[in-house]
Amino acid sequence: MRASTFHAGLNRPRLVAGVSSDVFVMELALVGSAITLQAYLLALLVVPLHAFMQWVHRKDYFAISAYKQYSRQADHYDPWVHKAAQDLRPRGFGKGLHL
Repeated sequence: MRASTFHAGLNRPRLVAGVSSDVFVMELALVGSAITLQAYLLALLVVPLHAFMQWVHRKDYFAISAYKQYSRQADHYDPWVHKAAQDLRPRGFGKGLHL
């Protein structure tokens, strides 16, 4: 069997401080908003949030991106087969059996 070796870093996304760039930007925006509103306790809550997000990214790099994609399509995608969605063959072909 043919095998090729490649570095694991080629198969995972770039991380900023242990999290993906969009999560890092969200955390920075949260800190900036908290400092602007002088809600310093909220700014301190970003530290455990960042630690949790690092843990999530260590377990699965693509968990956050998968959740974001699902949250966008959840209202439009129904995973169940509906009877109306199953097309019948044209009249006279296959005795009306489902495709």
